Amino acid sequence: MEWLSPFWLIVLVPWAAVALWLFQGRRPPVEIPYLRLWHGPVPLRHPKRKLHTIPLAVAMALLATLFAVLAGARPAIRGIRSSDAAPLVVVVDRGISMSAQTGGHTRYEEAARAMVRAIDPHEALRPVELVPVPGEEPVRTTVADCAERVASLAPTARDTRRSIEEVVNAHLLQSGGPVLVVTDQPVPRDGRIIQIPPDAPVGDVGIVTLAARAQPTPQVMVRVRNQSSLTTCALELSTDAETIQRSIDLPPRGGTRDYFFNPSRVGSLISARIMPQDDLPADDQAWLVREGSSPRVEIRTPVPEELQRVIGAYQQSRPAMDGSTRLLVVGSAADLPADALAVIIAHPDLETPAGVPEVIPHPVTAHIDWQHLSAPIRMAGEPPAGWTPIVKLGGRPAVAVSPEPARRQVWVGFDAPNWPITADFVVFWTSVFDWAGGAGRVWVARPLDEWTPEWKPTESASGASGFWPGVYRRSDGAPRAFNAPDVMFLPPPRTDWRSQVAHLESALTRFDLSRPLLVLAAVAMLLSAATWKPAARLAQVAEIPAPAGRGRPA
Repeated sequence: MEWLSPFWLIVLVPWAAVALWLFQGRRPPVEIPYLRLWHGPVPLRHPKRKLHTIPLAVAMALLATLFAVLAGARPAIRGIRSSDAAPLVVVVDRGISMSAQTGGHTRYEEAARAMVRAIDPHEALRPVELVPVPGEEPVRTTVADCAERVASLAPTARDTRRSIEEVVNAHLLQSGGPVLVVTDQPVPRDGRIIQIPPDAPVGDVGIVTLAARAQPTPQVMVRVRNQSSLTTCALELSTDAETIQRSIDLPPRGGTRDYFFNPSRVGSLISARIMPQDDLPADDQAWLVREGSSPRVEIRTPVPEELQRVIGAYQQSRPAMDGSTRLLVVGSAADLPADALAVIIAHPDLETPAGVPEVIPHPVTAHIDWQHLSAPIRMAGEPPAGWTPIVKLGGRPAVAVSPEPARRQVWVGFDAPNWPITADFVVFWTSVFDWAGGAGRVWVARPLDEWTPEWKPTESASGASGFWPGVYRRSDGAPRAFNAPDVMFLPPPRTDWRSQVAHLESALTRFDLSRPLLVLAAVAMLLSAATWKPAARLAQVAEIPAPAGRGRPA
């Protein structure tokens, strides 16, 4: 006999302590009707401890608890095949590292074929529960057909390091037999797990990171990781306007290196590709799509309460992303770091008579009715030297922008009564934050884990929807790039899995006693409930002789 979950046997220690305490018994209660009787000559007797019988209901409850604890420890007897034996559980990792190809086949396909060859031929008709990761539902098959079913599974570019551990732990709890895991990733330590790693090494040159900027000059960076014996390869960059191809010197094996391109301009879609393809096609190409992105606003000066509410609503409705720019809100040009995106809020202290506003067309000034500002208007001083006024009120600058195109900076130096309660107030500050923060000019790519069914693959995503990198589109036409994760090929663990698989017969012919023990526990609990009787408290009055010379109390 063996115990599949011996940890539960520790519960037998408190169970045994409770059982011994119950069998020792207790002194019977004695009621004393009159306190003065204690003064008489009462012989002192020391009761002797011995085991007592306990009520049948209590004994059945103890027995039910014992059966339940033993069932939790899952005892099993080898050499006996159950008539309703559970199928053999085979977990197949088809994540990005196992989807690499060796000899024209994926690593998980080659490992599965080696697993089937190592299993005893007498187990060819043994039922198998094939669990692909990632995947939807397990597949029922047999040992003989297992390799073909695995070969029919499409490769993916998903990162399965966490999901493999979760799936394996779940099947360890559900199954009493061995769990075969086809993967090169670390798996939980358990005697019932048989890890089947791939044998063939992988040569891969992959794109780790792709980044782009438009200002001050267009530039694209491609970070490449070399996990092969190659020393050079071709790297191609494509934008909306042009295609650039060059030969690059690769870093040493296991290292990364950044390569920079300077296209004439960057469009809405950028892609980088390594040529020729290697053992892992998933990371040979990466994409960037220009998405609308709002800046991360940082307030570094006191601002009016009305503006604080606008900034809070702006950040809530347009949350910043990882690649979002940082937009500073400061009180003067002296507080402005070099080359920072910023909004300068000059505190107005002078009243200026309302006049005809002078407005220069600009994204900041659009969609605002400047003619209906309430008088009198309060104005601040002059904007920084050289800045371009885009709004003048009463002949004085009210809004100005930096003359340098690379610096998106806005100076605001006016206020008007009742303006904060108008829609123009919200529109103005939203336009200021969008323009100064460079909203809509961020090139981003997302990991495949963030894919949702609303995104449909285009021609660039050649694999299964949501499982292969590429450019996807939503029903409204919005594009989104999903790239492969960075993968590090670790040396496969050295395990004697072939010997373990060859001796699966002894593990498969194991009869699990947990179910019968649970049935016995239920029966014992029912007997305990049926034989339970409320204990009647018996009053026992001790006959104690009265002291000499005293009568019995009335």
